[in-house]
Amino acid sequence: MDFLKCQVLEDLLPTGFPFGYLILIRGDLGMGKTLLVKLLARSVLSYYPLVYVSFDDNPESVVNDLKDFSNRLFIIDGFSLSDQRRVKASNVIDMITELDPGQLISKVTQAVYSRGARGLIIDSINDLLINIDPRGLNHNA
Repeated sequence: MDFLKCQVLEDLLPTGFPFGYLILIRGDLGMGKTLLVKLLARSVLSYYPLVYVSFDDNPESVVNDLKDFSNRLFIIDGFSLSDQRRVKASNVIDMITELDPGQLISKVTQAVYSRGARGLIIDSINDLLINIDPRGLNHNA
């Protein structure tokens, strides 16, 4: 089994995170979840392509924070869903255009397989659950 090392979590998980597992990061507002997610993204991007679904942050900000790895970073923009004037930022390979779990699953699946990604980050699951009915997530894509 392959493991992803993340320096910031080395004391808690000395072997790293196993690939293929779902990891949920939970905490109160302002606790540093997004910072931790971006540190994890850097760890993945150091070696592998990553698909980053951005509901909570402007894709331009994500690109700016991870600019050292732009050749392996692929963003699906869910942040600009309601912005009719949205401009496609660099590294954005797709956009969420409607609040449909089938669309999200389809776009994520397509992006992960077509880009050979070993990592997938959805930031934030809160925004996902607020905007998409979770009962629809078992929908066949």
